[in-house]
Amino acid sequence: MAATFIQNAVANPCRHEFHFAVSDLVAQNVLSLLGSAPARMSVVTPTPARILTGWRARRRLRLIEEQFQPDIIYSIAAPSYVRFRQNEVARFTNPWVTHPNRWARRALSVSRRVYARMLFLHKLLWLSRITYYVAQTETAARGLARRVKCPDENIRVIPNCHNPLFHRGAPTCVRKDAPLILVLAFPYRHKHLTIVPDVAARLVRWGMKPRFIMTMPAEYGETARVIAKARRLGVAECIENVGRLSLSECARWYHECDVFFLPTLLETFSVSYLEAMASGIPLVTTDLDFARDVCGEAACYFPPLSAEAAAEAIRSLLVDEDSYQRHVERGLRRVEQFPTSQEQYLMHVQWLEEVVNRLRAGSTAGCCLDSSGLAPKELL
Repeated sequence: MAATFIQNAVANPCRHEFHFAVSDLVAQNVLSLLGSAPARMSVVTPTPARILTGWRARRRLRLIEEQFQPDIIYSIAAPSYVRFRQNEVARFTNPWVTHPNRWARRALSVSRRVYARMLFLHKLLWLSRITYYVAQTETAARGLARRVKCPDENIRVIPNCHNPLFHRGAPTCVRKDAPLILVLAFPYRHKHLTIVPDVAARLVRWGMKPRFIMTMPAEYGETARVIAKARRLGVAECIENVGRLSLSECARWYHECDVFFLPTLLETFSVSYLEAMASGIPLVTTDLDFARDVCGEAACYFPPLSAEAAAEAIRSLLVDEDSYQRHVERGLRRVEQFPTSQEQYLMHVQWLEEVVNRLRAGSTAGCCLDSSGLAPKELL
């Protein structure tokens, strides 16, 4: 999102002046999109989030603020962990803070739960210093408002968007008995990818020969757990791990597969939902608020942790052609309700303008400084 925001800001600054402070990875993505770096772009390393080694980055960001003198600061991956002099708008996308649930917590080891709790408190401390926010879904906005105790009007919901590369390809013949099922997810514990062998085993028991296309880097422990479980259940041949994929490779797999399966237990806004719908394949996912926020009636839902229900949802789609096509059409209609990258960018700019106007009018108690002209700055 950061790189496309910068791409749109360079193409259409909306009469505003920007200075972009970005990570090295974002800078590389910007160069690939634009061919050259914007005149005002600073690469800041390491991440300011590091408590011990991030002090250099935090000092650099304060220096950039002092030199550029922005009217507002937009942290696109908040919190920024910096005590800025000027007002900051925070785009926050961490579901462990805004809307965690018992299923996701149980997926973590005890040590990871303790670490997650400490990280939660650390992030919340920095977020509480901010007045205005951006969230991606209504579920996340409600959770954020509750956590930081701010009024709803201080949070703007701006949905995610998908890359135009993902679009419906030529209709394919659905493989009912030997389906290709795409599981495009990084092997974090809360993605619950260890359920995939259980789902595969049930489909095999029902006379099907599924092939789950998974995108797990080989070096991660969760990857080894998924593969080991598949071997124990005798369905190792049903799992094909293709590892990390480029954007174009992702698009190809969406078009080649019959169903998209995401058993995740916690998300803010998975863009994979939009990619699947735009690519014209039905999706099966967990019946949780964050998923319904994005997918609406376009998805087939199953209760969290239920491999039996997940397998039945996949099977019912594949054996019922009318249901399959109905969910495809619902997905195509649903994805049209989300903004394009240009529209999303304008939504961000409009919110930043509104915040500056509120600050100028003195409508917010305790604002840091008066403003003299909008010049949003995006921080990564």
